[in-house]
Amino acid sequence: MRELWIKIDPSLPVEEKKKLIKKTAKFTSTFIVEPEDIKIARENGAETIVSTSDAGDILLVDSHEALKTAKGKGKKVCVFISVKNKGDEREIISAAEDSAEYVIAACPDWKV
Repeated sequence: MRELWIKIDPSLPVEEKKKLIKKTAKFTSTFIVEPEDIKIARENGAETIVSTSDAGDILLVDSHEALKTAKGKGKKVCVFISVKNKGDEREIISAAEDSAEYVIAACPDWKV
């Protein structure tokens, strides 16, 4: 299943973040934000928050160890993996096998 999530650039000014979330909330309900932007996202139309903070709805992690810890807390988890080699591809499969609800696979080099 594919979903559209929007990542809010933390370097944007607060008013720009608010406008972006309000304008795009009609296309998606899920936003990836930094912990300090969770309140801004919720106040401007985000229904589901993905963040590295436990205050979000989905906890964003970047390692297998962090996935296990988060699952132990009973949180929904999204694992972010940058695919740079075959080992990273196996990491994605492992994350899925270990019950990550979501996996974001960033592929900076499509030749891998």
